[in-house]
Amino acid sequence: MSEPKLISPMLDNFMMGDPISEHKGVRCCPAMDESNGNKYIVKIISSPATSTQLDAMLLSGAYDSKESALAYYEEIAQGIMDEVDTLKKLSDLEGFMAYDDSQLVPMDDGNGYDVYLLSTYKMSLAKFLKRNPITHLQALNLGLDLCAALTVSRRSGYIFANLKPENVYMTTDNGFRIGDLGFLKLDGLKFAALPDRYRSEYTAPEMVDAFASLNTTIDTYAAGLILYQAFNAGQLPAIGEDGTIPAPDYADYEMAAIILKACDPDPEKRWEDPEQMGHAIVDYMQKNGAHDVPIVPPVVEIPAEPEVTPAEEANAVEEQSAEAASVAVAEAVAEVAAEETIEEPEGAENDTVDESVVSEDAQSIVVEDETLPEENEIDTDGISDEVSAMISQVDDLVAHEVPEPVVAPEPIEIELPQEISENTAEEAQEETQCEETAETAEEETQEAVEAPVVNEDGEEIEESDAPKKKSHWLRYTILAVILLAILAGGFVFYKYFYIQTIDNVECIGTETELTIKIETSAKESLLTVVRTDTYGNKVEAPVNDGVAVFTLTPGTHYDFEIVIDGFHKLDGKTTFSYNTPEQNVIQTFTAQTSTTDGAVVLNFTVEGPAECAWSIQYVDDSGETITVSTTDNSATISNLTIGKEYLFTLVPSEDITFTGASELRYTAVKPIIAKDIYTGTVVDEALTVYWFTNVDAENVDWIVRCYNDNGYAKELNTKELTATFEGIVPGIYTIDIQAKGMPAAEPITVNTEAIEIKNIQVSTEDNRTVVTWECDTEFDSDWSVEYTVDSVVTNTIDGNGDPRIVLAALIPNARYKITVRNGENELIGNTAVVFAADAEFFDSYGLTNTDISMNLCVSPDEENWDSEDVESYTTAFTVGQRGSFILALASYPWRSWEDVVVQIVIRDDDGIVAFTTDEYSWSNMWSGTEGVFNLPSLPTTAGDYVATVYFNGTIAAEQNFTIEN
Repeated sequence: MSEPKLISPMLDNFMMGDPISEHKGVRCCPAMDESNGNKYIVKIISSPATSTQLDAMLLSGAYDSKESALAYYEEIAQGIMDEVDTLKKLSDLEGFMAYDDSQLVPMDDGNGYDVYLLSTYKMSLAKFLKRNPITHLQALNLGLDLCAALTVSRRSGYIFANLKPENVYMTTDNGFRIGDLGFLKLDGLKFAALPDRYRSEYTAPEMVDAFASLNTTIDTYAAGLILYQAFNAGQLPAIGEDGTIPAPDYADYEMAAIILKACDPDPEKRWEDPEQMGHAIVDYMQKNGAHDVPIVPPVVEIPAEPEVTPAEEANAVEEQSAEAASVAVAEAVAEVAAEETIEEPEGAENDTVDESVVSEDAQSIVVEDETLPEENEIDTDGISDEVSAMISQVDDLVAHEVPEPVVAPEPIEIELPQEISENTAEEAQEETQCEETAETAEEETQEAVEAPVVNEDGEEIEESDAPKKKSHWLRYTILAVILLAILAGGFVFYKYFYIQTIDNVECIGTETELTIKIETSAKESLLTVVRTDTYGNKVEAPVNDGVAVFTLTPGTHYDFEIVIDGFHKLDGKTTFSYNTPEQNVIQTFTAQTSTTDGAVVLNFTVEGPAECAWSIQYVDDSGETITVSTTDNSATISNLTIGKEYLFTLVPSEDITFTGASELRYTAVKPIIAKDIYTGTVVDEALTVYWFTNVDAENVDWIVRCYNDNGYAKELNTKELTATFEGIVPGIYTIDIQAKGMPAAEPITVNTEAIEIKNIQVSTEDNRTVVTWECDTEFDSDWSVEYTVDSVVTNTIDGNGDPRIVLAALIPNARYKITVRNGENELIGNTAVVFAADAEFFDSYGLTNTDISMNLCVSPDEENWDSEDVESYTTAFTVGQRGSFILALASYPWRSWEDVVVQIVIRDDDGIVAFTTDEYSWSNMWSGTEGVFNLPSLPTTAGDYVATVYFNGTIAAEQNFTIEN
């Protein structure tokens, strides 16, 4: 194991400390980027974990050389890098957090490889639980986020097998994401073992055995155990002897049922899929709600009430008087504001303080049903910034010494219209004097009203008989003017300061982002838009240039509210909702080699709300971009150059957003296909299968399967063109053959209960081919024989009741597949393959093959044409033309009326593609020294070919030619 080092380029400009933890070949080191001071964690995973592992591999004989053992460990290290790529891809979806960087480096001593992983230092769930009491809402959101992440992993073809609090991290929006490795492919789960570095206290109990088979519930078990810890004061359960665990101490019976199902010791009884567990939590929230208070309420210590000296008591009385005055000011403002109530700031409902009630004498604050000391001793941890700002304004009002007459509190800045706010100092002084005069007049008036009227003897007399006092109309007039001024000021305060209006709100959104445009005359610096998702999580965004922008998750409902800071109230459209449409996800995009040379079959699957056609684009050999449209999620691309790599891109026909892999690289290859598959007879319950292929069969890995509906299923791997299956009993079997990595051939069906054909023989009699066979079963029916020449189906020859049929002459150097058939019975072992011998050169009738020349031409339109009708000879034809040729003799042939079998054969590199067989009288074949013949149907595929003429199975002439498009 190498010492940690500052590898380049990943750790350039970094400082790194010694490992803070080391376990099973995994080390974690603190690091800091010197260029910006940011803190990081560097995780180093060594392969092998220790040098002794490499020695053990060699000593045990698992690998015969150090090089082969190191290749194994390099493969493991590369697998870790593949996991890093998987984590990065899934981080674009939901529930995962990718590493910032990664790098694979060889160990210093050359005995393995180290994988360096770089991640920003962040709060893990394990640290959070140690430092903070988790709330009921946080615990439910934790469960939902974990279920969402595990579901995304499942849908991407992986199960996450390394779930524990140390691998779960807090996000800035109070969410939880998985940020480490632990992916195992679902399709190989039953063949995989759990790596040691993924084992922890949260590993399912059945995984104690290192050789135990993995199952698809180990992720939901770990998620359930984490939730158990959240509802059990941070403690893991005490597992009983039978493996059962008690219910969490602080979970109600419904939540306990969800958790215990996830943590059941029997994998068969757990949640089969994390999506099911997530739905159960959502149902629980909808039924019972969620409150943002600690699951285990913290103990609140009430300090002893200190002794109060007489001086302190006098000061307290004075402070209470100031508080009472400030309360009166607040009540007056409320009345002026037309009995409008100020809405509670957003976020207060999510504070750790459940209830904050200020009593009428402002002497105490009740928190969580407990009476705490006065405000200078209140613990404000957990109270939102907005609530803190409002409390600070209340403190300012209480601390303010109320003058006589009353003036507006100093912290409040009132922005009045230009014509109202420009008061001079003299006007302000006059207003003050008017207020003082008004108070004096009011006091005198009150005394006059309350004092009784008496005569000289001290007796009270009726008001009508009392002397009239001097009128105080001037005082009343001044008082009315002052009251009107106060009302006007209150109206201005209400209209231009307290009430702020939102004129218009426009939302422009996609699946992943929402832009909110706000039209208002209010100060933007005071505005904030609060986003709340379905789980109660809140995210704030400021308003800049009339716009607030949010990043969203596809397929989610959001509620938005515009809030304002300070002593204001918003009017207009301040709340609205937005539902993000589901995003289209390209789940698979695969390439399968076609059965045709230079062709590939592309398949893809897309999940999402948008139903549209898709196109596949690629660049052909000429550099032109080719677009192939498809409506069934599949397309076959042809005419590719074998050995060349192509980049295929999946493009939607409509302007929609999507995620997933939309690009695919594929190297065109020549397909290897099994053909002409046949079987022998069943011997000692053994059935042998034979086949041929279109290419050189050396070093080809073949996969041969034989199965039936009665439970027989065997698979054989071989490099030969034959395979034998044991344990065959009478019945119907299906056999398919596939070269590794290539498309499978069309399967064949074999009925071992059918009549057995044995010892098929092919012989030659008088230039004719005779096929004979043996059959132990007697039946009254005619036989027929179908023969195929180098995969070119020719004809079926009917015979009589005898097991013998005469065919035309065999074409030299050709492979014949001969199948014996009977219309009324199914047969087994009824196929044989015959290889015709190579031909000798023609030497007969006074001529040899050197005396015969072959001239190809396009067939003239005349019926009985000769060389004079041929405009020119050629060796190049285009697709669709008919071809002919003239055999020119060096001398006149001997005259003979014997019949001659003439075979004209066209071949390419793979064998025969077309042929004809006819019989002619020798002398009738010639007109002087020329003979006119037609070629078989020309091939429809461009390429190089050769035409050969056989006389009685000997080569008379041969000519190469080409087919062009």
